[in-house]
Amino acid sequence: MNGPRIAAFQRIYDGINADDLDAAVASYAPDVHYEETSLYWDLHSRQEVRDNFGPWFSYAALCAELVDGIETEHRAAVQWRFSGEIRAALPGVWPAEAVGRQFSFLGTTMATFNEEGLISHAVEVWNLAELLKQVGSLPA
Repeated sequence: MNGPRIAAFQRIYDGINADDLDAAVASYAPDVHYEETSLYWDLHSRQEVRDNFGPWFSYAALCAELVDGIETEHRAAVQWRFSGEIRAALPGVWPAEAVGRQFSFLGTTMATFNEEGLISHAVEVWNLAELLKQVGSLPA
């Protein structure tokens, strides 16, 4: 689990863990197509990814962990775990009462890489309902 494509994901997670948004998006190509099914994101540039990731850095203290991964010459699939604590209400997602609550959930990302070794297409899948249950926005 230590090839160059897996290493690109590790750099993303290291950026998240350091609360460094620029580092968290640096592994994406400038013209990346990023799909996040749980949040209905269909983004078409590194800047759009940055703009959509950014608020999460404010609303939750995030910890990202690479759990497992497999890669080929131009593709990779990784399983990851996000955990942390809610910092502030996220309108339409969780209320102010969620502040201070802990969360942890697994997800998977499938990605294609360009010739420069940057992620050119990513599809991320995780269970939003699981997060919402943990922070009290849905019944357990």
